[in-house]
Amino acid sequence: MQKATETSYPEHDTGDRFFEIQRAWELLGYIQSRGVYDTKLRALRQDAIGAEDVTFENLTIEDAGDIVEFLYQCRCSDYYSIDSLELGSY
Repeated sequence: MQKATETSYPEHDTGDRFFEIQRAWELLGYIQSRGVYDTKLRALRQDAIGAEDVTFENLTIEDAGDIVEFLYQCRCSDYYSIDSLELGSY
């Protein structure tokens, strides 16, 4: 019977994890490389677009008989859509 630690952390995963930690230390352990990392991270965070809260009043409703489709135009000019069948499955 194997111990829990042997089954939770197989040997090859431990090696991979070691190299991940080693790489992080090499990058963040020195002030110059950490500064470069921080600058890139800040730039990525500025480029990220947050989620948008959409209320029911913001939706366009199209009635196609048995199915009602709710549409919302996103920033990219495409549409998010969900229909009454999808909503009924929740």
